[in-house]
Order: sequence, then structure tokens, then C-alpha cells
Amino acid sequence: MKLKTLQVNDRFCLSNRLDPELSRWGTVLDIGVGSVRVKWERHLVNNEHGELVEEKPYMTTISRNTEVLKAP
Repeated sequence: MKLKTLQVNDRFCLSNRLDPELSRWGTVLDIGVGSVRVKWERHLVNNEHGELVEEKPYMTTISRNTEVLKAP
């Protein structure tokens, strides 16, 4: 489903099919004209050395057309 179909406060998963360990969970904070403001939960990312490190929660905007999975 597209991110733009969710409502404020809905939880979703941005799935990484190549490496499921790098999938991340987020919450919709605000839906704008061209983007959606989301808050990411704690998740793993690859650092500059290719090692997995834990990323702290943060807020950002992403495209409304991003494919996501809605949390049950």
C-alpha cells in the first residue's frame, strides 16, 4: 500500500526485502501535499564500514508514494 493511504498515528513497516534485518517501523505524524512526516523507531543501519549499528528514533519526511506495510 502507498504511505499516502494511511492516517495520522498509523504504524507502518518500510520493508527491506533484500535484508529483512534492515526493515524499519515508523508512525505517521503529518500528511502534507507532497510528503509525509514520519517518526522512525529504533532500527539497524549499515555504517560507513558496512557494520550494523543501531540508529536512535528520529523524524523525517518521505514521499507519499512510498510502498509500506500497515501494522496490524
